[in-house]
Amino acid sequence: SASPSSWRKSAAQKMEVESDVVLPKPWMHAIAEQNPQNLEQLSALMPLSPWRLDAFGMQILNTLHEK
Repeated sequence: SASPSSWRKSAAQKMEVESDVVLPKPWMHAIAEQNPQNLEQLSALMPLSPWRLDAFGMQILNTLHEK
């Protein structure tokens, strides 16, 4: 399965920005550790950043839960 870090790198390349713009490293680690099951749980790990949740929330969850 894909890892959050490989997804983050790919998303950043598509946007032509640094990876930390897409998802700061501390959040990526928290998401990997907590393994949120839905957008509500994910939003708790991404405080004060609704644009990231809107833009990437489902992609992050799909990456975490790919079989």
